[in-house]
Amino acid sequence: MRSLSYLKPSESLTEVVSGLIMVLTFTLGASVLSGGGADGARAALVGAIGCNIAWGIIDGVLYMMAGTFDRNRGLRFRRAIASAADEAAALAAIRGELDPYLASVTQVEDREQLYRSIRNVLAQRRLPPHTGLVRDDLMGAIEIFCLVVATALPAVLPLLVIDNPWLALRLSNLLVVGLLFVAGYHWAKYVDANPWPAGLRLLGLGLAMVAIAIPLADDGGFFTGLPRLGRCDVRKARRKLRARQCRPLEAFACGSSFTLSHSSLRHSAARKGAEFSPMPAVNTKAV
Repeated sequence: MRSLSYLKPSESLTEVVSGLIMVLTFTLGASVLSGGGADGARAALVGAIGCNIAWGIIDGVLYMMAGTFDRNRGLRFRRAIASAADEAAALAAIRGELDPYLASVTQVEDREQLYRSIRNVLAQRRLPPHTGLVRDDLMGAIEIFCLVVATALPAVLPLLVIDNPWLALRLSNLLVVGLLFVAGYHWAKYVDANPWPAGLRLLGLGLAMVAIAIPLADDGGFFTGLPRLGRCDVRKARRKLRARQCRPLEAFACGSSFTLSHSSLRHSAARKGAEFSPMPAVNTKAV
């Protein structure tokens, strides 16, 4: 019974990893360009879906082109053998094509017998002039498209269900990075490598991308999505006072937490040669 998958395990894992890296790149890029706020979450949502749909279509088309190329290459090889001038030229062409795969597992006499049999069959067979797309190419391309688009879903879900843009973006990054570890872990099983180091390498790649993008998105701070309590108010009022553009009552209205003493104001007025007049008390409750 034929497997439901039209792709090799290496092809499937490659598509999953490329899709995860693509969606991670776009969500991080969207948060950097828009500052990580609500606009950043919206841009990441649209970018992740649109990017992976586009890449799924492109990669599917490339897969069909590669399949067609490989079949036509094989057809040209068989046609060259069938039309060879003599048996020696045909056998030399077959050796050049198959020896790299068979030399380590067969004897020379067995290979020569196999090559003569291949030459005789091809010389008697009528070969088509060319070959085009087949059903397996189309089904493989559809499978690639589905895999690539599916890798965007873990990144998109937090952006759909969480109202806080900063938290949604960071959770989206965390899910994608975790899936990179899973993909690396399974990839190692097919190459007889240690799964944990392979998974941790891809995990480290994802974390490095996130670590680079977060400071850029936060414009110098790691927590743009969190409230900044009173940091700009005090500095803004102080700058205005230094430039003599803000009176003490305006500084109070700016929300600063510091107070100015009468002595400091009297000293400032004396330096300018003006008479100091204390301000009347301000009813803060009324304000």
